[in-house]
Amino acid sequence: MKGVMKMKCYICDHEMVRSTIDKAIVINNNKVVVRDTPVWVCTDCGEKKFEAKVLLQVQKIAEEYLKEKNGKTQCQRGQLTGSKPIRPLEMSLPLPPINLAYLVANQQTSHY
Repeated sequence: MKGVMKMKCYICDHEMVRSTIDKAIVINNNKVVVRDTPVWVCTDCGEKKFEAKVLLQVQKIAEEYLKEKNGKTQCQRGQLTGSKPIRPLEMSLPLPPINLAYLVANQQTSHY
């Protein structure tokens, strides 16, 4: 089939298929779960692989949620303390529309 991307597992060399999972990310001791995050999953061993653009988008979503919750992003907090980022992050990568919801773990269930 033309245009269909295929991926092989780097662990066992079996086929990987697209799926979605709830991806947790921790920023400054705050755990945020981004629901329905796209992922490649091995049909044999279950290994998961995220595309780089997806991980960047998950980080952006988590930081935006925490900014709304706490008032500042991780980068803004670092600037206040004189810290500089190790590397700039490109956050303008488009993703296909996916159903994203936010939960802050270990607190009251919050949907963003």
